[in-house]
Amino acid sequence: MRFHPPTTFSLYSTLSRHFSSTTKLPKLSKIPSRYRPKAIHLAQKALTDYLHTTRSLPFIYAEHISKNALFSLSDVASKVHFSPSTFFKSFQRFLRYHPINEFEFFYESIGINYHEINGFLPPNKFFLSEDSRVLNAAFAFSGFGFPWNRLGELYREEISIFSKNPSELSRKLHGFKDYGFGSVTVIGICLVFPYVLNGETELGNEISALFDDLGKLFVDFDLLNCVGGNVDAWIEVCRKIKVFYDLGCEKGKMGELMGKRKSIFLEYPEEVLVNKVEFFCRLSVNKSDVGLLILERPEILDFDLEDQMISVLGLLKHFGMNTKELKSISEKYPYVLGRHKMVNLPHVMRALDLQEWFFNKMRSGKHHLLCTCVVGNEDLDKDYKGSLDIIQSSRTSIHTLQKLNFLHGDVACLMDAAHVLLHVKSETDGFRNF
Repeated sequence: MRFHPPTTFSLYSTLSRHFSSTTKLPKLSKIPSRYRPKAIHLAQKALTDYLHTTRSLPFIYAEHISKNALFSLSDVASKVHFSPSTFFKSFQRFLRYHPINEFEFFYESIGINYHEINGFLPPNKFFLSEDSRVLNAAFAFSGFGFPWNRLGELYREEISIFSKNPSELSRKLHGFKDYGFGSVTVIGICLVFPYVLNGETELGNEISALFDDLGKLFVDFDLLNCVGGNVDAWIEVCRKIKVFYDLGCEKGKMGELMGKRKSIFLEYPEEVLVNKVEFFCRLSVNKSDVGLLILERPEILDFDLEDQMISVLGLLKHFGMNTKELKSISEKYPYVLGRHKMVNLPHVMRALDLQEWFFNKMRSGKHHLLCTCVVGNEDLDKDYKGSLDIIQSSRTSIHTLQKLNFLHGDVACLMDAAHVLLHVKSETDGFRNF
């Protein structure tokens, strides 16, 4: 028997990770809490034996399924009488006389959410041997090095892949290595761009263009030697690359530019990249141009585009507007002027109908002015300042300032909006009390 018992800590961590993710779990109330990790371990061992010995699955895959299907396993374990000395044999006996739906265990083990499994189960089939195509495809992916519990990501995105001949899949995976990629890199690419495994004729040009870009970035610009040799690291890199394609940047034409800006994919978390992209997309400009802006001006990723305070007139002057233009803006859009948090800037520019003007300033190299803005008094709203002084001296100052902070601005009309929010809350509280 090659089933290696986990340490108490590792098993506890695994159980905690699974059991804390949802409240709708099979109850193990019949098993004393101090015995539950041991019960799960024994159930995993019994299930591995069952799948390997009785159902003729290769041992390594039987073990993958039993170790990665804790919800399904717990559901069965809750139906078996527990005794520390006999639970293993009792569980074996239960499996002999109460066959399990093997597809439930399989789909959970490859990473499909336990509560979504019913949507994937084949009708009127109970045993994996009744539809071996999915299992054989999983064997092919696992044999290449794919993490077993991440195969569900492929399955959810491209179910048709799992109906392909395993030899065809293996041939395709090894063919990707001809671009100069290692196995781990290929796995990362496939998990983020699963359509590359489809092989459909209409996708041929798109797949070829994608690999041309990746070849330039990974090989020609040596990103291969800058990324750790684990799947998660490559998935993160590929997800950041995908951000630009999702914006509409053309595959096959981005490799060199991405290569010259490879620091984007190495030094910045995906969240930072996405936040900056969303900021500029709120200007309602062409999304592919937003992608090009980030690639051409990667320093933007270091800017604080959230909490920094700006003065509208001060910023416009900072970006080159003359006195006449500023006066025209003041007369035409007085309700927009004032101080705002930087996060609100795209909405301000759209309200002023200056979104294209501002974005072109970014593209032309004036982006650095964003982080050198100094808040002046050009358009400090005196009514706002007076109301703010009153709020800060009131009993409810903290609560009111939180409402105002939500609105991201230092403008008198926002003060009125904050009062409306407070008034609505007061009325709501009154109804509750009534």
